Amino acid sequence: MVGSTHEQRIIAALRDRSGLDDDELSLAAGVSPRQQVNQICRWLESCGLLRREIGPRGKIVNFLQDQTESDRAGEAGRRARA
Repeated sequence: MVGSTHEQRIIAALRDRSGLDDDELSLAAGVSPRQQVNQICRWLESCGLLRREIGPRGKIVNFLQDQTESDRAGEAGRRARA
């Protein structure tokens, strides 16, 4: 993704695979260090673009705001089995 901002890369990664924690998102988006992903995700949440909540493994996971409840439930089930 040449020329993409970190924010754009994070959003694109979450469109491909929602419900990623910051460590997973750092790898998927190619943004490091992980702390930068955390800061960007908190900023995106404050802008209303992202939702962060505790996932099945006790880590904070990230969801785009336009994701439906059924998508979230399915993703949580897949991650719990992983």
